[in-house]
Amino acid sequence: PQEDRREEELMEQSRNGVVPQRPPPMPTLARPETFEERLYRKFKAEPLVPIGCITTAFFLGSGIKSFYNRDPARSQVMMRLR
Repeated sequence: PQEDRREEELMEQSRNGVVPQRPPPMPTLARPETFEERLYRKFKAEPLVPIGCITTAFFLGSGIKSFYNRDPARSQVMMRLR
């Protein structure tokens, strides 16, 4: 019933000189980017960011380890380098 009505509307429009327009095609959905692909893409675009993160984590970890080992001088140096 609904398809017949749509066909009738299209026929009426074509008789009146109106060219019926088709609806736009459905967009194709892109495959979602995996975590690894996104990580690689971002590291490739900004290579200094991961290097800075790793360096900061190293000095923070070393500073915390020095704090637990009761070495205040080394702990202070590591926290400053962080």
